[in-house]
Amino acid sequence: MKDEPVVFSTTSSRYPLTVSMSIDGAALSNWRRGELPYFVIPSALMGLAFGVLLAWLIVPKKSLLRDIDDALAAEDIVPFVQPVVVLATGEIVGCEVLARWLRTDGSVMPPQALHSSN
Repeated sequence: MKDEPVVFSTTSSRYPLTVSMSIDGAALSNWRRGELPYFVIPSALMGLAFGVLLAWLIVPKKSLLRDIDDALAAEDIVPFVQPVVVLATGEIVGCEVLARWLRTDGSVMPPQALHSSN
């Protein structure tokens, strides 16, 4: 049984292509028994390291600028009107419009938080 060739084959679902590979059973049996742990463990570790590195490069980094861009796109930054009052008379002489970031959890991001995270 060990001397019979082992055939691996696959067919493409997209292209008219079939690939087959035949390996002598005895050679495959000896390879699996002797070299497999020395080959698989380092290969798995290298694959894991490559995957982590690739994910680190591809996944966007968390940054304040990115958060602000996302907030602008989601229209989470809204205007608040604040009157300008003369304290001696109580007369409203104008107003200023302040932009405030309403977070998805309902909190308001104060301007001091934006300055302190730079």
